[in-house]
Amino acid sequence: MIRSFLPPALDHRGLASALRLMFRDVEDVYGFRIDARLEPVDGELDAISALTLYRIVQEPVNNAVRHSGASCAVVTLGTANGRVSATIHDKGRGFAWAEAQTMDGDGHIGLTGMRERAALLGGTVAVRGARGKGTTIHASVPSKNPHWDGEQGSER
Repeated sequence: MIRSFLPPALDHRGLASALRLMFRDVEDVYGFRIDARLEPVDGELDAISALTLYRIVQEPVNNAVRHSGASCAVVTLGTANGRVSATIHDKGRGFAWAEAQTMDGDGHIGLTGMRERAALLGGTVAVRGARGKGTTIHASVPSKNPHWDGEQGSER
């Protein structure tokens, strides 16, 4: 699990590969299976955006392991319309939206953190859940700015 803090695969092999390694670790440690449907998105995201999307996916996967009561989740990753999107879905217990609104005040900052990370990149995070019907998190961030030069977020 320590690899997931600063995943070297993210720099060396790309986002999809780094996510697969995270999912393998989750299965090895917790017995929680991830059905991964990951398109290669290499070249679509700068390093900061790739790490941000990795962290955004990591949060609902960890929540599904800890709280959903499900034994597996489905994660999709792909590109469309100038955006890279990830969707994480489990068929676990779900939660009522009113509960999610109060979670942040109780020290549970995962949903807010995901939204703030995405917003810093011009992205979004949508949450759908209902008690007894599972949870779906959809995150979307813009593809790499064509003027990006890879240097500390600067543009050409």
